Amino acid sequence: MQAPGGAEEDMDGGFAYGGWTAPYWHDEIGAIVNMASTAGLTGVRGMSAYVAGKHGVIGLTKSAALDYASQGIHVNAIAPGPIMNEHIASLSDEMRKPITQAVPMGRAGWPEEVATTAAWLCSDYPSFHDGRHHLS
Repeated sequence: MQAPGGAEEDMDGGFAYGGWTAPYWHDEIGAIVNMASTAGLTGVRGMSAYVAGKHGVIGLTKSAALDYASQGIHVNAIAPGPIMNEHIASLSDEMRKPITQAVPMGRAGWPEEVATTAAWLCSDYPSFHDGRHHLS
């Protein structure tokens, strides 16, 4: 029986784009940025499969960073909190309030904010960041 919620999909993506392709980047310097979630760090009631998948992405990121650092490939993860998407936007203010109250800034993030973090991790600036998860 497969667990609902995407734990397998979360891990497959990390392996497909990182673990399976990095060995073929001969003499390349690059960056792999995996998408985790704060849920993978803290847990969320009723979302066990999602939490397990995102926690696995964090573990995969740490191990892949150790495997590929000597090749100049940096591997990191972004672990955003709730991001404004169609699902969160469709919620009533009453249903959205507990989600946003759990965020220090008191609001959901925007996809562009996560994209900015990813772009920074792919740039030359974080040359000493490897195997870390970045809250966004």
